[in-house]
Amino acid sequence: MTPALSRLSYRAGGAFAYAVTAALVRLAESWALVAYNQVCTGDNRFVGDKYFVSPPSILIGSALIIALPSVLARSNLFLKATVGASVLTLLLAVWLVFSAGTLPYECVTMGGDYEDHASGLGEFMLCFLLILIVLYGCLLIDLCHWGIRKIVSITEHQSTSSI
Repeated sequence: MTPALSRLSYRAGGAFAYAVTAALVRLAESWALVAYNQVCTGDNRFVGDKYFVSPPSILIGSALIIALPSVLARSNLFLKATVGASVLTLLLAVWLVFSAGTLPYECVTMGGDYEDHASGLGEFMLCFLLILIVLYGCLLIDLCHWGIRKIVSITEHQSTSSI
């Protein structure tokens, strides 16, 4: 397999894992909504899609934010790390699907609104944010390393051609 094809396959594999993750998160959001409505229908409360279901524009924006590190990756090690992060995110999404249907223990908090502590959506988003912060930190290191290598290569080429 050529290096360009292997890099493309790493990028495609990571993108596929993130696409499946997005579908699982949408499924988990809808299951969390069903679980809430199952418990709180007797209280004449209905949350609706406001708290649980992300609009498609947020999912598209998230996809762009997620895809940026794998598109800008310059080293094979970082490409493999992005695939590892996408698989980890996929495993977290599978866990989220199993925990999303957990019935809430209360319909309304003291403030009069609903804060979801039962479905695992908040924990998933926190883990996902942590993975993104680590990925972008590694991307910064990768791009700096690539830039330094390019500068050294150009200066060596100029110094050998001037002799």
